[in-house]
Amino acid sequence: MYRMLFFSVALVGGAFMLAPANAQFKPFALPEFTEQDPKSWINSDPVDKSDLKGSVTIVDVWTFGCWNCYRSFPWLNSLTHTFKDLKVIGIHSPEFDFEKDKNNVIKKVKEFKLNHPVMMDNDFRYWNLFSG
Repeated sequence: MYRMLFFSVALVGGAFMLAPANAQFKPFALPEFTEQDPKSWINSDPVDKSDLKGSVTIVDVWTFGCWNCYRSFPWLNSLTHTFKDLKVIGIHSPEFDFEKDKNNVIKKVKEFKLNHPVMMDNDFRYWNLFSG
């Protein structure tokens, strides 16, 4: 069984919204990662969800041009240093065409010292699996 851990923070219209502490979230299975081409991954070969079985995993969906995303990276990095068994998978889902350029994303990954796997989700196939 794969379970996803979601924090009660959502990015809506460029601002963070906190959900009430008693908010109810319906659990759902972690979708398979949609990209299996090594060219679509940064920092790793393609990841299969079976690689994460039994692990606490954060799926971090972000985009190149989002300042709020950048602000979360130090916190995310501190979690991975504190909890050595924690797995993080980044999903880069671009809002604009220039954000689809893998070289631009690689520069941001290096700038923010993101060492976890990052999947390029240029067609929003993975993102769309969450609406479902």
